[in-house]
Amino acid sequence: MCASHNAEPVHIEAVRAILRACEIDEGELRCPEFYPGDPEALAGPIRTIQALVQAGKPIFGICLGHQLLGLAFGASTFKLKFGHRGANHPVQDIGTGHVAITSQNHGFAVDPGSLPEAIAPTHRNLNDGTLEGFRHRTLPIFAAQFHPEAAPGPHDANVLFDPFLRAMENAKRPRSDRAAASKGGEAVEHISRG
Repeated sequence: MCASHNAEPVHIEAVRAILRACEIDEGELRCPEFYPGDPEALAGPIRTIQALVQAGKPIFGICLGHQLLGLAFGASTFKLKFGHRGANHPVQDIGTGHVAITSQNHGFAVDPGSLPEAIAPTHRNLNDGTLEGFRHRTLPIFAAQFHPEAAPGPHDANVLFDPFLRAMENAKRPRSDRAAASKGGEAVEHISRG
């Protein structure tokens, strides 16, 4: 999440409240003035994500957030020879085989071979085989390299939000109730269903 100093999203107060609760400096989220596109240059947001993971917060990283989550877990990224740009990229859910037509706009990707054991790949790009999504095996953390909210085909990727929304609802419960809910597999549910 990189906040622009020209415009702030409507939900910025909710984000600020979470940052205060986790004792994270809001300045850590700012992108450099001339952000080059390489996610490894964003040390502040990577540290913030690591703190949010330690605090047990549900996280859904989209696009740059996918790359930053990967880096926060120790994975590496690489520059694509040809960036993924446009609204017609086929992405396959590895678990179900379902293919979604997605909107994309990025020039870097997470190296799937560098993912730690705690991270499970969930989606791959059918054009070049790159990693397009992953989830944490035990924590409510999900990531999509593409833009599931853009819905170019027409709402193919909306199912990615379901486990994250359930994780957010679960996070509102008292700790004792959360432990009981996650025993049923809610925290490790696959990021999408076919």
